Amino acid sequence: VALSGETGEQVRVFDKTPLYSSIRYDDGTLFLFEGGQIAAYDALVGGKKWTIAFKSDNAFMRPGGKDGGGRLKSAGSGRMLISSGLIYLRNDAGEMVGISTKDGKLAFRSDLLKTLKADWWMFRLATDGKAFIHTITPSPNPKTFSGDAGPVGGGKYTATSAMANIHAISGKDGSVLWTQSAEIPWIRYGYAGYVYK
Repeated sequence: VALSGETGEQVRVFDKTPLYSSIRYDDGTLFLFEGGQIAAYDALVGGKKWTIAFKSDNAFMRPGGKDGGGRLKSAGSGRMLISSGLIYLRNDAGEMVGISTKDGKLAFRSDLLKTLKADWWMFRLATDGKAFIHTITPSPNPKTFSGDAGPVGGGKYTATSAMANIHAISGKDGSVLWTQSAEIPWIRYGYAGYVYK
């Protein structure tokens, strides 16, 4: 259903959809990430404009994958960002894909894990034809830190420094426009440099 932002009253009812993990609005269209696909709906009349199903025979899949194993996913369970006519997503191979909001066609696919020499990346925002992502990469000259992990972690820790990076990604071709980095003590769970004592 659609509610009035001013009164909270129901103003529109849409057709039933599968369970979805992300919903976005842009320029009169609702975009839903639902059950391994993206669907675009006309926000005024409720009709479906287009749908992309992620199967093994299209460009969004991990190379050599099988149906059900290549559904687009990212931190945030299918999070998608929209800016300047593009939907930005991450597939299970760690690639960023750009999809046209107009017709659902693939605009670009970029292997950012390889390009950035990172194990993972996370969306931050998209604006003005660019997406901004975050990575953590090894420090070229790692330092060691130690201290009290506090009430959440408990006990003492030692941590190896790492580089926290912000990258601007072009919405034209998925290339990296620029990177800014800062060295930080990296104590996130699962990182090899973090050891409880």
